[in-house]
Amino acid sequence: MANSGVTYEDAGVDVKAGDYFADMISDRVSAVWPETKIGGFAGEFGVPDGAKIAIGSVDGDGTKPDLARRVGKYDVVGIGAVAMSTVDAYVAGAMPAAVLDYIVVEHLVPKVHIEIVEGVIAGCKLAGCKLIGGETAEHPGVGHAEGYFDIATFCVGFPDPAIRLKPKEDIKPGMTIWGWDSLGLGSNGYSLARKVLRLCEDRPSRILERLERYHRRLGMSLADALLVPTAIHIQAIEELRANGVEFVGHAHITGGGMPGNIPRILPDDCVAEIDLGSWEVPPIFHMIQQRGRVEFAEMAKTFNLGAQMVSVTPSSQIIDHPACHRIGEIQERVGDEAPVLFHGKF
Repeated sequence: MANSGVTYEDAGVDVKAGDYFADMISDRVSAVWPETKIGGFAGEFGVPDGAKIAIGSVDGDGTKPDLARRVGKYDVVGIGAVAMSTVDAYVAGAMPAAVLDYIVVEHLVPKVHIEIVEGVIAGCKLAGCKLIGGETAEHPGVGHAEGYFDIATFCVGFPDPAIRLKPKEDIKPGMTIWGWDSLGLGSNGYSLARKVLRLCEDRPSRILERLERYHRRLGMSLADALLVPTAIHIQAIEELRANGVEFVGHAHITGGGMPGNIPRILPDDCVAEIDLGSWEVPPIFHMIQQRGRVEFAEMAKTFNLGAQMVSVTPSSQIIDHPACHRIGEIQERVGDEAPVLFHGKF
């Protein structure tokens, strides 16, 4: 009797595990959104009456997954990936409607990796949208570390006249700048953080030891400080808007920090002056700066520094929300000065 030929499983791809994983995802999605069916070739969702255009965005959770796999904390990565794409859509003036995810793993372990999807579902609930489908791919034998995984999410939303922000030319000197708490690094700057905190290029056991060590200045372990879910403030902002708060612009503080993202919403003749002492900066940022002797300019263009979003309102507006703080003011730009100026001490 001839020997059997090489199978897909021999190559490292477990088709049965993939089918089981798909069923697990379908069960969880149906439990939250009974009308949504997972498992077809594509997902579907409703289009608002009168919609003529859609807004799309895609993003991931940086190199945070490398830390998450080391300590077995997967859901925060799903939340982070959703935060990145849905908040980008929201600050562009669209209410997020639907999300698809793309998860790649070195070897699929359904009972472990389902936590990523549970995080995606949790993030969608926070953002006010739903998960309509996605793809999970096994990539064995291509040099990934054992247990490697990564995720990206794709968001589609529709411009909503009720939340559509004014043209950036309507931002004027004297307007108020508000910062929304990030609680931690969010989804950006992890490559620098990992290098400074010696969480890469070392024996896995040493890295895990550093991650699990409790730090009094943090009030928690290093892993807990680094693996805080990325904040999603969409519903809080919508509640304030429904109660009469007028927002003129929002900036999502992701890669590039405040210097790279606030200018996206500023007219050329305005500068954002930020008071560094006006909000509480999570101690993990100070640890990174001190351990790596990182210059403030590098910190500012790499990390969110504790503000995941920035909003601009007329000076007459007052925001009373525990996660939102007055952090600065729009001023007239003089000459070729930088569009974002920091005052005070970090």
